[in-house]
Amino acid sequence: SDGCVRKTVLSCGGGDGFVRLKKMKLPDTTTASVDRGIGVKECEQKCLKDCKCTAFANTDIRGGGSGCVTWTGELSDIRNYAKGGQDLYVRLAATDL
Repeated sequence: SDGCVRKTVLSCGGGDGFVRLKKMKLPDTTTASVDRGIGVKECEQKCLKDCKCTAFANTDIRGGGSGCVTWTGELSDIRNYAKGGQDLYVRLAATDL
């Protein structure tokens, strides 16, 4: 699909990290999984351990709560809102952080 393209291929276990995108519409949930039992820090670690994980977010849209959504594969239907939205953490290769 049209949209953003990675500059650098992800290297599982090679120092990948995340960039926080604020005020975002979260991606389509077709490739998402939810774990309501963990917080945002645990969610980050879960995503890093899964080589297919491309992004994560907190499930609590009010902020400060626990819960984790992770996405695998292409992220579709995301956009930046002027107001509202959520933080989306997108996985990038170490060289692009």
